[in-house]
Amino acid sequence: MAAEIYPPSLAGSVCYAHAQTNRPILVTEHGATTADDGLRSWFIPAALGELRQVIDDGVAIPVYMHWSLVDSFEWIFGYHNTFGLHSLNRQTCARTPKPSAAVYAAIARAIAA
Repeated sequence: MAAEIYPPSLAGSVCYAHAQTNRPILVTEHGATTADDGLRSWFIPAALGELRQVIDDGVAIPVYMHWSLVDSFEWIFGYHNTFGLHSLNRQTCARTPKPSAAVYAAIARAIAA
């Protein structure tokens, strides 16, 4: 989708939205469009670390959802862009976790502990 992969972008967006509304911010879709899952694996903890700082600074973020579980069809780009934590075999519907899924799971487990 030709977007820059920049970890502080989410924290910046959340800060802006909070400053404009003074309301809790729900993050309903966040991730990286890249075929390089190593880049995604680096991006997730980097971006969530920035988001942690925003939370520590007092912004309520009651919801965070990663974008997305599986690679899917995008109306403009078809199946070209990949952004899921799992790859999807469109013939069998089998889902295969990418290494980034383990990175995200480890962060979720650490927060839940």
